[in-house]
Amino acid sequence: MLYPYNYLNTRDTPYLLDYVYQGLAYTAFHEFGNVAGNTSVYLQITTGARTIHIFNHEIQIAGAGDVTASLYEGATVTTGTILPDLPPKSFDRRIGESSSALTSIFTNPSSINLGSATMFMREKIYNNGGGFGGKDSRVSGIETVLAPNATYLLQLTNTSNNTLDMTVGLKFYESDN
Repeated sequence: MLYPYNYLNTRDTPYLLDYVYQGLAYTAFHEFGNVAGNTSVYLQITTGARTIHIFNHEIQIAGAGDVTASLYEGATVTTGTILPDLPPKSFDRRIGESSSALTSIFTNPSSINLGSATMFMREKIYNNGGGFGGKDSRVSGIETVLAPNATYLLQLTNTSNNTLDMTVGLKFYESDN
């Protein structure tokens, strides 16, 4: 689902707010249930005419196993199912305007060809099935910038032999620079 993110808590700088398009940021999340061992699931991120800044992402797994998350640029796919979006709220109430993100996020694309795609984010999440409710997560506040008018694939690979539930969440804003 694609929802408005109601506040920016990563940086409080005039520079950041000067370049965020209409002062709006978004959050998107999706849960992949019962992902079999040694298989991958994907989110397709298709950017519009603006630069996308993912300023926070979280990947959570439930069950005992390991997950590798990779982000690829320039992959070719057959588009899957779009996540529904809602009109976002403005951070700057003086604007008084709602706008939808130009970015689209799809689940379960098919005919995936990573080809010569550039991998620019890779992380691994380990879970031994313990912890709170048998869940583990990885949260990153490192900003990832996505080019306009491009296709990206976020690949979550269950590298264990166990079936896992995976949830991914992204917080991002769009800018004209």
